[in-house]
Amino acid sequence: MKLIDIRVQFTNPFDWNYFKSFGSLSGKLFSKMYWEVEHNFYGNSLLDIDFQIAIREDHAGISLTIGILGYGVHLHIYDCRHWDYTNKVWMN
Repeated sequence: MKLIDIRVQFTNPFDWNYFKSFGSLSGKLFSKMYWEVEHNFYGNSLLDIDFQIAIREDHAGISLTIGILGYGVHLHIYDCRHWDYTNKVWMN
């Protein structure tokens, strides 16, 4: 479930659909918490700001994306477990 989901996006009107990944870094924070940072270029994006906080779903956590003129950085701190929607508990 998305607790908070805020997104602002302005796209390029000239369908320049090009994507390039410049790489990512990731690591472990705690026993079940991980972090990831990605850097990429997406040609259709002029401005992209996205902030999410998710709970009670697969890989729940905090996500922040900031992109200007196609270049973007995405930061994600998440729980590595999956959510059991039937029993409403974390699966191990």
